[in-house]
Amino acid sequence: MGNETQARAFRVGIAGPVGSGKTALVDRLSKKLFPKINLAVVTNDIYTKEDAEFLLRQGTLPAERVKGVETGACPHAAIREDASMNLQAIAELEDSLPGLKLIFVESVRSDLLVINKIDLAPYVGASLEVMERDSRKMRGERPFLFTNLREDVGLDKVIAWLEGKLNQPAEARRELIDAHQPYSGQAHSHEHGHSHEHGHEHGHHH
Repeated sequence: MGNETQARAFRVGIAGPVGSGKTALVDRLSKKLFPKINLAVVTNDIYTKEDAEFLLRQGTLPAERVKGVETGACPHAAIREDASMNLQAIAELEDSLPGLKLIFVESVRSDLLVINKIDLAPYVGASLEVMERDSRKMRGERPFLFTNLREDVGLDKVIAWLEGKLNQPAEARRELIDAHQPYSGQAHSHEHGHSHEHGHEHGHHH
C-alpha cells in the first residue's frame, strides 16, 4: 500500500449553484476524456442519487465509475473539501479502479471558474463584459472561462486546462472547477441563495 499514495488520482471539484450545469459539464468532460483518460465521478445529492443516475443514463461512463453520495443536508454545509463521505467515495473508487488518473467531485471551492450558459446572458440582462471585468477583479490570477455546453462553446478550453494540470506532478494536483451561469451572481458566493430576479440588475449597479 505504501507506494500507492503518490499515484493518487487528480481530484477536480465541480462547484456552483443549482441549475448551472455542473452535471452536464461533468458529462461533457467525461465524453471527451474517457476512455483515453482513466477517470471516475463522485456526485453529491442531498437526499437522492439523481445526479449519479443522470450520468449513468447518459451512458458515458460505466456504472462502477460513478458514485453518488447522499449528503442529507444543504450541500454547501455538507460538502467541504475534507467531507468524510466524499473522501470515502474517492477511496473506494481508487481501490476498485486501478490506475485511476482523474476524479470529478461535486464540491464548493474553486480554482477554475466556468461561467456556463453564456447564450442566456442577453436574455437575463447580464453583460459578459461586466462579468469578465468583475471576475478578473475577484479572481486575480485564478482563471475563468465562458462556456455554452449546449453548443460546445469553450469546452475545448476547459479540456486543455485539465490536460495541462494532469501533466503536472501529483502533489500539485488538486483543482476545482466552479460552474456558474450568467444570472447566478458569478463569483459573489453570498448571492448563491438569491432568486433569479436579482440577476437582472447585474451590470447596472456598477
